[in-house]
Amino acid sequence: MVRYLLSFICSVVLLTGCSSSSQKMIPAFSGSVGEVVVVVPNPDWNGRVGDALKAVYQEPQYGLPQQEPMFTVINVQKANFTSVFETFRNIVRVHIDPQMQGKANYEMKKNQWAKDQIVVELYAPDKDAMVTLLEENKSNLQEIFNLKEIDRLIKRNNKFGSQKEVETIEATLGVSMVLQKDVRIAKLDSNFMWLRIERERPKGGYMHQISQGILVYSYDYTDQEQFSDSNLFAVRDSLIGTHVIGTSEGAHMVTDYKYAPPLVREIDYRNHYAKEMRGLWRMTVDIMGGPMYSLVFLDEQNNKIILASGYVFAPEFDKLEFIRETEAMIKSITIPEA
Repeated sequence: MVRYLLSFICSVVLLTGCSSSSQKMIPAFSGSVGEVVVVVPNPDWNGRVGDALKAVYQEPQYGLPQQEPMFTVINVQKANFTSVFETFRNIVRVHIDPQMQGKANYEMKKNQWAKDQIVVELYAPDKDAMVTLLEENKSNLQEIFNLKEIDRLIKRNNKFGSQKEVETIEATLGVSMVLQKDVRIAKLDSNFMWLRIERERPKGGYMHQISQGILVYSYDYTDQEQFSDSNLFAVRDSLIGTHVIGTSEGAHMVTDYKYAPPLVREIDYRNHYAKEMRGLWRMTVDIMGGPMYSLVFLDEQNNKIILASGYVFAPEFDKLEFIRETEAMIKSITIPEA
């Protein structure tokens, strides 16, 4: 198991839009979830700079059963970067200028040409410096768009999602969440909740199953050792193994430690100490599996640990879209003030 300490400042987790009156005149962003427009000349895109850009934005997302890139990249020539592309949700612009003064750097701009848009500008005096800039800031550059996509999904769910279930959860479990539509409460009591979304989508002339679930468990905090990886795995495995049962006798959900050992990193989650985990789950006995995302954080106000674990089962489809939706619901969890 590899542990990563998040270096990117997570106060940027919920990247909020500008509220000035001038922003009211710009259009809504365009493009699909996870799409990134990269503005760079073809010779650079097909060379070392392009390889470095692809290593950042097309790196396979960890914790999926089949390889899927973090983002869908659309390469655009500078001359072709017109109003059609300016409103895209995520944009990267590459500037290589031999006359540039100072070191290579990057900056993030919000709402440049569209509401809730993020534009990343990369500056370097030459190709070598641009490649180094991308390599040294890879995680932060990925995080800018990853966190923004989560933020957009939370905003979407807040506008169109399930409200009745949110009120029931807060009154019973004592946490607040923003849920997407079609969520149903499978189980709920004062310290445990299981949310499920069951739906179908067409593919190849047939309808195919998509299942998403989130389990949330609240338990007493006694000492920091409870946040050791082994303790967190034990609690999560007990939780999913008890509640998520297969169709065959003795079948239940377990963490897949063999093919994709859980990737764990410490983060600051809304000013709470936290860890997040990515990996795979599988069913014992039954032939089923898929991606899993978990978040565990300390609720200092109530001296509790909140563990939320989400899973996806969608055997006929790519999984990134669905695990991102699940992560967004988990990352909407807040503790109401007493």
